[in-house]
Amino acid sequence: MNVGPGGTQLTLRYAEEGDRFRPLGSPGEKKLFRFLTDRKVSRFDKRSTPVLEREGEIIWVVGHRIAESVRVRNVTDQTWRLSLLQLED
Repeated sequence: MNVGPGGTQLTLRYAEEGDRFRPLGSPGEKKLFRFLTDRKVSRFDKRSTPVLEREGEIIWVVGHRIAESVRVRNVTDQTWRLSLLQLED
């Protein structure tokens, strides 16, 4: 993932109604809940899907796809590999 220069603030939150997202390989934006429906995510699980934001833009729908804007290109200087692990109680 190409998230940009150091110091970029990232925010992890849950998906919300009305969120928009441009999936990797997509020609344009989609409503996030429509994207999740297309991926067969249940109505209940949509609201508990974590998303990572950079400056108000969803750049990763955790467990599903990154955004087109953070794809790695030939000219990318620095990449990040992010993982989100669920810890047992």
